[in-house]
Amino acid sequence: MKEGVSVVIPVYNAEVYLADCLRSVISQRRRPEEVIVVDDCSTDRSASIALSFAHRGVKLIQMPSNGGSAAARNVGIRAASHELIAFQDADDLWLENHCEAVVPLLEKNEEAVLAFSRTKVFQDDDWTWAIDLPAGEPVNCFLWCAPYTRIPQMNVIARREILLAEGGYREAMRQGQDFDLFLRLSYKYPFICTHQITTLYRRHRNSITKKNVNRSHFYMYTAQKSFWDEHHGEMSEPLRQFYQSAVMEHWLEKLRMYWGRGEWKAFDFHLSQHELIPGSAGAYRAWQRRKRFAAFRPLWGTLLRAKRRVAEKARRFSGRVPQEVAAVRPALDLPATKSTRMSAGAAVYPSGGGI
Repeated sequence: MKEGVSVVIPVYNAEVYLADCLRSVISQRRRPEEVIVVDDCSTDRSASIALSFAHRGVKLIQMPSNGGSAAARNVGIRAASHELIAFQDADDLWLENHCEAVVPLLEKNEEAVLAFSRTKVFQDDDWTWAIDLPAGEPVNCFLWCAPYTRIPQMNVIARREILLAEGGYREAMRQGQDFDLFLRLSYKYPFICTHQITTLYRRHRNSITKKNVNRSHFYMYTAQKSFWDEHHGEMSEPLRQFYQSAVMEHWLEKLRMYWGRGEWKAFDFHLSQHELIPGSAGAYRAWQRRKRFAAFRPLWGTLLRAKRRVAEKARRFSGRVPQEVAAVRPALDLPATKSTRMSAGAAVYPSGGGI
């Protein structure tokens, strides 16, 4: 059954990118039935740019106050007229095959509530977002979603009814709200994906994620802890263990990475988030001990170098032989041991006086 698509685009001061974003949306081979731009109190020309596309079917909603992208998306979801919601960010682009490739996944698989594709990162970075899930079939990917953000938001199309039933985005989260929503949805419902690249994700110095990396991780850890607090009591024991393991392993991976690079501020930040990582108490204590030992590394290195210098001087000194001992050693034909030196002393002092 063919289902209608409403596109929701939150925008805040994105005048540089918004026009290109909207062109990529309205140029789809399978045109969306509705495009909604939600302006979150921009102070630039974003609203007027959105209005300039009104003749192409773009609708503008203006927020009464700045509420963040999560609140803006929720406003767009509630205002949408169609069964499927496609998310897009104002600084990203869709390739012309996006709706054509992703929408049929939901039309043909009614049990799936969310469909997504792959994206190519461009501008400041250049790589392709990997998806290691089977394509074209609904899958339970809760544990796959648990460790970190695996699904690019601009690639997602989801069922409006389910989004509303699950409360949409958490508006208190200024970042990481997409991770939180997809984690909650994946716990209850199957997802489906295609391995086709259908979007372009712009990484630039002004993007929220790139400007506030630690803040993004804080909200991700907060979402994981909130989910754990809400649901761990109803999980089976194996699922609890798998969830804890998945979340903690990603946290440990960050610690190992920043430790190895010597990026101590980033390391200290992630270590300080241990209370948000379920089951991390033992690992936290181990890293604290390692950190305390590392604090003495400069002094320890100085002591080791001093010890090596003393040993080297002792080795060189032990090779020196007093002149009077050297004079009698050939006659004695003995190795230069303590007893040799005593014998040599007796030869030099016939009266029996020692050296």
